[in-house]
Amino acid sequence: MESLENNIPTLEVKNNTLFVSGAIDFDNVVLLWQQGAALIDNLKESKELKVDLKALKESDSSGVALLTGWVRISQEKNKTIQFINMPGFMQDILQVCGLEDVLPVLWEN
Repeated sequence: MESLENNIPTLEVKNNTLFVSGAIDFDNVVLLWQQGAALIDNLKESKELKVDLKALKESDSSGVALLTGWVRISQEKNKTIQFINMPGFMQDILQVCGLEDVLPVLWEN
């Protein structure tokens, strides 16, 4: 079992990529949405943003709501967003929700 410290969610931007790590759940999704919205808004120099989910340890369906919210914010700011390195558990949630073809995900072959 992983330590709780490894599941604390963090957002970090480097080179127009937003790196998400830790765990997303109903307890932290609003704060992550707010932080992500501010980071998206502050990307003045670029109209394109990638969201790297490689370090995401776990998520419930609130993670899908978070990603959907970030897409909406990006559209409002006339920016494009693409999700990369989507973990298998998140892919499963997207499939159950019928959103695997709706969210801008770069699927690995």
